[in-house]
Amino acid sequence: MLSYALARAAVATGVDGIFAEVHTDPSSSPSDSENMLRLDELEATVSQLQSQLHQLSQHFEEFRRQFE
Repeated sequence: MLSYALARAAVATGVDGIFAEVHTDPSSSPSDSENMLRLDELEATVSQLQSQLHQLSQHFEEFRRQFE
């Protein structure tokens, strides 16, 4: 899913927030169905993005310490 890949890339670059279109059944939405997250996948997607952010934060902290 392209929207998930873009969200992961955004988190990796340090974005301050994510905007996502969410629908219970994207295939029946009036527009942008191919770019929407399914509502039943939202919690897992946010959890994965939070985990990615946590991992990156730890990595950057270790990197920063090298220059102290």
